Amino acid sequence: MYRKYFVLWALVIAVMIGLYGCESSETEEKRDEAAWVQLGWEAIQAANDSAGYDIAHTYFGNALKIDNTYAAAHNGIGWAYLYQHDMGGAFSAFQDGFLYAGGLPDSDDHKRMLYIGAMVALNVLDYYESSAGYGAIYDGMDPNRNFEHPYDTTFSAFDALMYMALDYFALGDEVNVTHYINELIDIIDGTPFTFTTWDVCAAKIDELAGLDPS
Repeated sequence: MYRKYFVLWALVIAVMIGLYGCESSETEEKRDEAAWVQLGWEAIQAANDSAGYDIAHTYFGNALKIDNTYAAAHNGIGWAYLYQHDMGGAFSAFQDGFLYAGGLPDSDDHKRMLYIGAMVALNVLDYYESSAGYGAIYDGMDPNRNFEHPYDTTFSAFDALMYMALDYFALGDEVNVTHYINELIDIIDGTPFTFTTWDVCAAKIDELAGLDPS
């Protein structure tokens, strides 16, 4: 994710400013929060430096100016911070999103992304137990393992389960790390894994990371 597990740009910025920065206020007023979130994700997809992510933050912020309770905008801000490797900023944004995501169905991509994003941020910050807690919530939302990130084709349920395996590996939880390794193996139709030693377990996780289908 970065973006896997986590002269030209000046032209891109100029084009984006030409397309979006000089629009009339009348055009901007016609955009709803969903449209601003979509623009935010397009900016993330085009970004390759901090200026690109600043544009994304601006667009997500515009959505929140319309509706501060719009969970998808808080989610977008969180993922922008993840891609910037600002895990503290990411987790703070996801926490804001949690306040307003309760009414969304568990199948909603943005709701799942909030919990996955929080899990990733806390894993990178070495808060493995808290990370696993958010992972467990996501786990209950995606029993069929069909999550696919709607804006980042390199991130899917496989990646979410990988972070869960890593959490439980770090926690020394043999039962759960074995469970999630086998969840990963189910996705790629591999041979079931039986825990023997932590070294073998680490090697299996490393092997699976190289087989990521997304």
